Amino acid sequence: MLRDDPVYFERSMECARLQIEMEAKARRAFKREFDSIKSVTIERMRAEGEWNPGVFKLPEHHGYKRMAIVLEKEKRYGDALKVIREARRKGWNGDWDKREERIEKRLAKTK
Repeated sequence: MLRDDPVYFERSMECARLQIEMEAKARRAFKREFDSIKSVTIERMRAEGEWNPGVFKLPEHHGYKRMAIVLEKEKRYGDALKVIREARRKGWNGDWDKREERIEKRLAKTK
């Protein structure tokens, strides 16, 4: 299985690191796209009940998610919490609260 191959594992981690490194550019690009389509789709979205003016949400960031998962599996709970908190602080969508709560419980058990 690919996930068990150290070469593929390291490649996936490198991809996660690169995604995290370029998150600021991605965040700005998502915001620009949101701003450019907002005026074009406002009437349609209002009609469908989806429009909430001024609300911009980033999608889930797979680099942060992958990194958090791996760090948690490696029992590097402090590092996993840093990654989760950074992703949340920068506005990336995800199940960060649930992950943080679970890791904090595991961290408490190790003390």
